Amino acid sequence: MGAVIQQQIGQEWQPLAFLSKKLNNAQRKYSPYDRELLAIYTAIKHYRHLLEGRKFTVYTNHKPLTFAFDQDTSRSSPRQARYLEYIGQFTTDIQYIKGKNNIIADTLSQVESIHRAIHPETLAQEQEKDNKIKEILAANKGLKLTQIPVPESATAVYCDTTSPITRPYVPKSLRRQVFQSLHDLAHPGKRATAKLIMQRYVWPHIQQDCMKWARAYIHCQKSKITRHNNTTVGSFIQPTKRSLYTHRHSGTTTNISRLQILPHYCGSFHKMARSHPST
Repeated sequence: MGAVIQQQIGQEWQPLAFLSKKLNNAQRKYSPYDRELLAIYTAIKHYRHLLEGRKFTVYTNHKPLTFAFDQDTSRSSPRQARYLEYIGQFTTDIQYIKGKNNIIADTLSQVESIHRAIHPETLAQEQEKDNKIKEILAANKGLKLTQIPVPESATAVYCDTTSPITRPYVPKSLRRQVFQSLHDLAHPGKRATAKLIMQRYVWPHIQQDCMKWARAYIHCQKSKITRHNNTTVGSFIQPTKRSLYTHRHSGTTTNISRLQILPHYCGSFHKMARSHPST
């Protein structure tokens, strides 16, 4: 987690103190809401001597926290209620700030998780080993790869020049590292992750790879909840002759009915059971 204490002087913000702390194993399992709330609680507790008795505003890039003091406290967990009670002793003014504007706090909270950028020399060496890039250059269709010199370096890397933005070609050995370096910044969804990476890099089937990795990313699987499960539509076996199956509705509980399909084993149909509609 990361936080910064800033004071506005004129039109500029001047930093006064910084805080960066690693989450323990239990805290890593918290939901995003609880982790962000923990960061605010920890920052206020750590800098209590600077904040006590002063009017200040908490800025966070996690928008649900801006409604923390407006919601029904009975819906909060004991831990959330404890954190909010402590924070409320100092301020209840929590405002939203976009992640791109929350640069300092985000950087401090991700010091250990930020992957190092791929060095141009490493990228060029891996491109020479990649067989797929040789096929693309030989086919001369699809991606248009051109060697672009790296500024202030003797290295040249293959880049796609079909779009206004020059995008380096990423060989297979470095694709997962590129994905993690961008996805780990804010853990966006599969479509947002694919768009973010496609704006900067290129390789065959890049969109499918990014969406697949984002869906299977273990940290997102632990924290994010899929609220809508799509159930496939059922179907009945097409009968080959009349009265082959009997459909019976049987009420089980209030407003719930059950459908049973009873196959005939005794020849022709001769009796109809009475239907009991659910109440």
